[in-house]
Amino acid sequence: MPGSAQAQGERAQHFERRIHAIERIREQAAARGENPPPLEQILDQLIAPLYLRAIFGIEPPATGYPELLVDRLLSNAGESETA
Repeated sequence: MPGSAQAQGERAQHFERRIHAIERIREQAAARGENPPPLEQILDQLIAPLYLRAIFGIEPPATGYPELLVDRLLSNAGESETA
């Protein structure tokens, strides 16, 4: 994504904070004996669809859409995706 060096740095910091937060949640789930989805699967199936809407100005998701994404993610937890 183009932009100034400062903007690129801010985006990178924002993304790093999100990754840290997701990893903490995954660690807490594992400590409870749960089997959390891999980070890449969380990014692909939950974060990307929501960020896509925000970054490109697509209409906000319908009520319940984020919950639907979480349900799908958890029902497929641990399954590898093929491109």
